[in-house]
Amino acid sequence: MENELLTLGEVSGILRVKLSTLRAWRLQKKHLTFRKIGGKVLVHRADCNRLIERSKAAPAGAR
Repeated sequence: MENELLTLGEVSGILRVKLSTLRAWRLQKKHLTFRKIGGKVLVHRADCNRLIERSKAAPAGAR
C-alpha cells in the first residue's frame, strides 16, 4: 500500500532513524514530504520507500 500514511514512530522504525532526526528533517524540509492531518504528522509509505531506494543508489561517501 504505497498510499498508506505512516506516523513518525512507524517511519522511525522503517528508516532506523531517531524521532529527533525526523523532526529535524521536517523543519529543514529535507528527505521526506511530511503531511499534517488532524494534528498528526504523517508520511506516505511510498516516500519512505523512495528514500530507501535513493540511499541504496548513492555512493557510500555521498550520504
